[in-house]
Amino acid sequence: MLSIALKKQFKNLASVVRVSRELGKPLDISYDGEADVLYLSFGKPKSAVDSDYINENIIVREDRNGNPIGYTVLNASKVLSK
Repeated sequence: MLSIALKKQFKNLASVVRVSRELGKPLDISYDGEADVLYLSFGKPKSAVDSDYINENIIVREDRNGNPIGYTVLNASKVLSK
């Protein structure tokens, strides 16, 4: 199981790629331009059982064991331009 620090981390896309490598799963990326939401999934996208806010715009999605399955980035164009 990943440490809380690792699963809560989202500093930039490089940190997401590092988590993907550590999990040994490919990164699946999709973007909804109308809603300005970026979906980053470790492996094939699947439904989360739980989620936690990292901050007001970034949500980590978790499986039933509490492991991260991906991130949802709200207001993505603003968040990623920082």
